Amino acid sequence: LSVEDLKKRAFDAMKAGLSKHNIVEEALSYFTSRYPAIQAMELEILTQHRNEPEVQQALAAKLTQLASGQSPHSAAALTALFRLLSNVRG
Repeated sequence: LSVEDLKKRAFDAMKAGLSKHNIVEEALSYFTSRYPAIQAMELEILTQHRNEPEVQQALAAKLTQLASGQSPHSAAALTALFRLLSNVRG
């Protein structure tokens, strides 16, 4: 397998493991903050689940962490998320 094949398999495996139960934590994680393509994919999935109570509760908790300085790596992802949400209707 080539490096690109391995990257695609890893990307697909990460995507398959995402759900309304873990998407906020994953999308706003330090790991994800280091990989723009993964972040974009996870933020898109987060927007798809944005109306789920689990997602709304997790997002509120993450915002509290960010406001208290506990998750500074999440700031860029939250900014990107707000941009995505401002373009989403419905």
